[in-house]
Amino acid sequence: MGEALCNSCYYTAMRTHGQCPGCGHQGVLPGRRNSTDDRPVCLHCAGVNDAVVRCRSCALEGEMYRQGHCAQCALRHDLQHLAGARIDTPECASLIEALCSVDRPESILTWKRSSAVHALLVGLLGGSIAFTHQALDDVEHTRATEHLRSILIEHGLLPVRDQYLANFERWIEAKLATLDNSDSRSDLERFTRWHHLRRIRTIAAAGKATNGPVRSAKQEITETAKFLNWLHTEHHRTAATCNQHDVDEYLAGGPTTRHHIRTFFIWARQAKLNQSIVIGHRHAATTPVLHQDQRVALIRDLIVGTVDTLQYRVAGLLLLLYAQPVSKIVTLTVDDLLLAPSDMRLRLGAEPVPVPAPFAVLIYELLEGRANLRTTTMRSSWLFPGYRAGQHINAQTCMQRLRRLGIDLRGTRNGTLRELVREVPAPILADMLGYSTQVTQNHGDLAGQTYARYASTPRSR
Repeated sequence: MGEALCNSCYYTAMRTHGQCPGCGHQGVLPGRRNSTDDRPVCLHCAGVNDAVVRCRSCALEGEMYRQGHCAQCALRHDLQHLAGARIDTPECASLIEALCSVDRPESILTWKRSSAVHALLVGLLGGSIAFTHQALDDVEHTRATEHLRSILIEHGLLPVRDQYLANFERWIEAKLATLDNSDSRSDLERFTRWHHLRRIRTIAAAGKATNGPVRSAKQEITETAKFLNWLHTEHHRTAATCNQHDVDEYLAGGPTTRHHIRTFFIWARQAKLNQSIVIGHRHAATTPVLHQDQRVALIRDLIVGTVDTLQYRVAGLLLLLYAQPVSKIVTLTVDDLLLAPSDMRLRLGAEPVPVPAPFAVLIYELLEGRANLRTTTMRSSWLFPGYRAGQHINAQTCMQRLRRLGIDLRGTRNGTLRELVREVPAPILADMLGYSTQVTQNHGDLAGQTYARYASTPRSR
């Protein structure tokens, strides 16, 4: 017989399956072969009672979670108890199967201990909450609600919808309520719905990312609401009756973010609400640019160091090597990688770009062990899967992690573009990186590159 392990090694072995070197049995290996052979052996060879490590429900070997049942069976029992008589309905059966089929059911058991999650599961499985977006919108809006919604979408229990657009529509109602004057509230509502909301709906219908447009729209609407409140409080006027002096006074008396009201007055001119106000473009006093020696040092740290997890190191290198905005980086998919025996290419624009070998090695490592694929997301096409089922990592979270690494996002993009445009003609670089020719040409002019009059660049006679 084999030799039993200590408690620590025993519970570690419970999580490790393999083939027993003594009898060839495939299962958990909770013992050692003998005092001179440290190779782990199966239950029979170790002389361990299999009732200790064999689930009473499914008979699988492994670590028991509760009263002789594995974590998966314990989770299934809890969910079936919540469903009660509705256990055989298609929606309940599909949700239970989706939660129980994950690689780590222990994480679901921990997650559902939350009172908010428990209440949602009771409502969905018990029948008081319908399997619809509207029903989930009617309950309290929490992170648990959105997380469970993403699980339902991922497993086909709810239709796909743009979460940023839906949250924006809900946010609009709350923002309009912050205006006391009815005329100002009406003006802001028209601007919000007929300019921003209609534009974002068009973007969503085209299948494009709406995260960035929604954030930009929120900022412009917020600043416009502040201006309209100030205008009513200080001068008892509305957008239709204000004058240029009012606007100039407001812009001069606060931070530069107040210039975001410019879009509102462009719309007001087109809507014939007020055609007398003119607000010019605001040009930044300085443009941050990352120096090449700093860029090279950051690239080296991300490739050979352990400054952060692998996915954020890869995200940082995509910014440092290809000047990609973070909002685009997080939406890259596995299909954007073109793998060949001799090289790797990445589709960022019309023409795939080559991936240097040291960076390609990190991407291959990332593909072998992408995060967040062991719970409610089992398969994902995102290169950077998020913790919510079917979604990529949040752009703001990624930005914060890169800033902690000392990366100035805007300065890095500017510095990288100016280095790249010295090596590649601006029109070709634009096709490779997904930028407009105007952007790459402007950076080329600022960098003093030798391709400023490249043949493909349009020139006026």
